[in-house]
Amino acid sequence: MKKIAGKPTELKKVNTSLIINSIKIRENATRGEIANDTGLSHTTVRSILNELMEINEIVSVGFDESSGGRRAERYRINPNKRYLMALSIEEDKLGYIIVNTLGEILEENSRKIKSLEDIELVGNVVEEAYRNYNNIEGIGISVPGVVTNDGYVSGIKMEDWKEIKIRKYLKERFDVSILLENDINSTSIAFYNDYIEKNQYNEISLVYISFTSLGVGAGIVINGNILKGNNGYAGEIGFIPVGDTFLNAKMMSDLDDEEYIKVIINTIKTISAIINPSVVVLGGSNFKYSIKDKIIERYNKEFSIKTEILVQEKNYNYSLEGIKEKALNLINKEVKLIKN
Repeated sequence: MKKIAGKPTELKKVNTSLIINSIKIRENATRGEIANDTGLSHTTVRSILNELMEINEIVSVGFDESSGGRRAERYRINPNKRYLMALSIEEDKLGYIIVNTLGEILEENSRKIKSLEDIELVGNVVEEAYRNYNNIEGIGISVPGVVTNDGYVSGIKMEDWKEIKIRKYLKERFDVSILLENDINSTSIAFYNDYIEKNQYNEISLVYISFTSLGVGAGIVINGNILKGNNGYAGEIGFIPVGDTFLNAKMMSDLDDEEYIKVIINTIKTISAIINPSVVVLGGSNFKYSIKDKIIERYNKEFSIKTEILVQEKNYNYSLEGIKEKALNLINKEVKLIKN
């Protein structure tokens, strides 16, 4: 491994991160295995492991069988050192999970929500979790709107958009790191990672389009990175002009199947012409799944810019999964190394 130069405190952070990452990848590891993985000296590894043991970040899982010499001790991450709460604000419910540092789910539940402005309910759910788990050190929330410093703005029509100051409200009640992310962005990156892993791809471009009662939104993933735009408005495709109105209003009107297919296809055509993604995913509670095959067939016949069109019908909360993965960085304080 190439040596890393820097101040002693920064080097220690990097070395600690390398050691923790080695243990995570292996699930458990000996001092020798860690030294081989990281390129660090046995002395450095032993010193940092001792410090991590003292603060309960790692635990011993016993010793290997002896091969004639001293038995090697194995270590693993202490998954219950700290917890994370991930929440997803949806059309009429609040989904949430409590996970440990390894992302393992300890509790999963949901509550009915009256409106997007019912932030007191969110606070009460968080407070209840705090009573049951005294080591929650981070909160991640997937929200249906554009993220701001104090919360997020949301609305079907641009003139009706309102800021919901959920971050400010929670910061005043709880002294903990809080991360907000747009719900479709959370959904798209989680779906993207799942798709990449299942199909053994490296990097592709993917657009996830969601049709709900709150409007039409898209998560745009370019080579593994979410496109957010200048002010975070990238993906708000509900404001694409359609005739003398906008896509949001059009999808809320009483369209017959033929009109519906035409609007969906034209939306995919617009996205394909501008972004040229490898995959376009269609989903959401208001999507007409009964005519999905007609949409895909018509698009492939009518448009020469080809893209794979998938329909996400599984009852799986990618939004919650996405914010969980992103927010885990809040409690897993690792140093990321970037290659130049």
